[in-house]
Amino acid sequence: MRIWNRVWTLALAGLIGGAFAGAALAADEDPLSLNGRLLFHRYTSYDNYDSHLFLYDFRDKTLACLSESWPVDHAMNAHFSPDGERIVFMGLPKGKRDGKDWDVYCWKVGGKDPPENLTEGNGVRDEDPNYAPDGKSIVFKHAGQFAFLDPKTKEIRKVDIREKAERSMPVFVASGKRVVAMENAAADGDLYVYERDGTNRKAVAAEPKVQEYFPVRWDDDRLLYVRWHAADNRNDQIYVHDWKTGKNSPLTCCKPDANYSDPYPIDVRWVFLSSTREKGAGGYDLYLGDSKTGAVRSLGIEKLNTKAEELGSSYLARPTK
Repeated sequence: MRIWNRVWTLALAGLIGGAFAGAALAADEDPLSLNGRLLFHRYTSYDNYDSHLFLYDFRDKTLACLSESWPVDHAMNAHFSPDGERIVFMGLPKGKRDGKDWDVYCWKVGGKDPPENLTEGNGVRDEDPNYAPDGKSIVFKHAGQFAFLDPKTKEIRKVDIREKAERSMPVFVASGKRVVAMENAAADGDLYVYERDGTNRKAVAAEPKVQEYFPVRWDDDRLLYVRWHAADNRNDQIYVHDWKTGKNSPLTCCKPDANYSDPYPIDVRWVFLSSTREKGAGGYDLYLGDSKTGAVRSLGIEKLNTKAEELGSSYLARPTK
């Protein structure tokens, strides 16, 4: 179980066979290769403040630590802008350790300049940033509530929600028209969906005595999220919420004897995930999960998984010609 006190090529061809370049797959296909870039973070422990952001390029087969020389500590939970030109993430100014020092940063991919601090000096926790589908705004946790940030002007628009609770890990859904966020950071944390102005609050996943968190948009019909297997088994499992039926169901590749967390979709079938399953390198490792067959496959990439924790994946495919 991940404790969220942040409230947060054999190459692939031999292993995963088929054909994929970012577009949706037919139901009976496997991906042969991934052509895009994978973001993730790695730390020895959340409390050690040693998280760094990494970028693996499947086309060039290169792995780079992005944040090694940045004036930022504990960089994590990065996401690509829709056009792939920038990433947004949370971190602490160098040497800072107080909760109120958490900030949201933006970095131009491949740029030589350090990231820009978008929330510098406001004296409150700023965490969990995610881009809107049009790239014009960022939703993030701001002083215990979700808020919106203009990446160009740095203007913050707060949302006043009638039901009082701490809200974290917000993501855009419904083509950017609504937001899903976790309410409360305690063991009974639940997921709710809201209009962008905070109205029309509805439960998405709210099972009693079970923590539900880390929502990730799969597509306009589905939401990925993480929850405990049960109140008496706190191993994290990845679930799917179907917006049309309102039903929640576990991803078939998850097993209750290990943790499966931090999903990120590749297409209609395949999902990146982090797991503590046996025979890994140690701690949380990165895998591919097949939502059709339930298979979990190693990425087979040297130095990608280590004895540390590899978490927070975000993938962006290159456009096909």
